[in-house]
Order: sequence, then structure tokens, then C-alpha cells
Amino acid sequence: MFENYRNLNAKAIVQKETLSELKAAHFTFSLLLPLLLLGAGRLIGP
Repeated sequence: MFENYRNLNAKAIVQKETLSELKAAHFTFSLLLPLLLLGAGRLIGP
């Protein structure tokens, strides 16, 4: 029973880590996207 609880706890910790990584990735992406669009606009534009 206790072993099972530890496994669940480990899974929860991994899920939290993954969630924070996703948040960080989303934050980075939302910062980089405007720069990429701006760069693409300059290449395509006049």
C-alpha cells in the first residue's frame, strides 16, 4: 500500500515538472513568435 502511494507521488511530481516545462516553453514561444513574424515580414515585405 505504501509503495503504491510512493509511486503515485512520484508520478505527481513528474507531472508538475512537465507542466512547468510546458509553461516555460509556452512563455519562450510567445516571446519568440513576434520576432519570427517580424523577421519573416521583413524578408517578404519591400
